[in-house]
Amino acid sequence: MKKRGFDTQEIVEKLREKGIEVKAQTLTKYLTEARRLQESRKAKRQDTPAAHHRQD
Repeated sequence: MKKRGFDTQEIVEKLREKGIEVKAQTLTKYLTEARRLQESRKAKRQDTPAAHHRQD
């Protein structure tokens, strides 16, 4: 939703409508942690050499 232009408070309101109670500050923290984890995984994949395929 952030990528689609929603701000944090709008996301919090949509989640509340679905029965998920979360504060804007908590959501921001979770989103930041998730982004860091995703970037970390992406960096690890780029650092890993590609597997060599044998041709028979």
